[in-house]
Amino acid sequence: MMARFHSALVRVAILLVAGIGIGVTVWSSLVGPRCENQIIDSLPSPDHALRAVVFSRNCGATVAFTTQVAVLGFEESLGARAGNLFICDFASGTGGDAVAGPKVHVSWKGDNALHVEHHRYARVFKQEAVVRRVRANYAAVE
Repeated sequence: MMARFHSALVRVAILLVAGIGIGVTVWSSLVGPRCENQIIDSLPSPDHALRAVVFSRNCGATVAFTTQVAVLGFEESLGARAGNLFICDFASGTGGDAVAGPKVHVSWKGDNALHVEHHRYARVFKQEAVVRRVRANYAAVE
């Protein structure tokens, strides 16, 4: 009788631990990582309708810092969003800055044209051709 009770108690404990583990996994996947953006530069378009925002994004200890570019409305806030135009980091072993991400420079070449320069060792994750009717061209530089 005692052995049955002990066996049932062990099963309940295992199910409880498994349920808690599954719950924590589901919760963390729904909430996702808390990312912080640090604006490096914000450049208005020549007609002041839009702006290009260069920023560093930190999503925690297990993810490298990235440098990103977002094209936003002139008064629009960046908030916690990711870049909609360009995202890069340094590939491991390239001697990059692990704290800030690669340097990225942007310049407007007209109301709807943006030039983006990034370090040649940057590992590029996103490189859109057009965002918000702004056409971007890219160059890898030293």
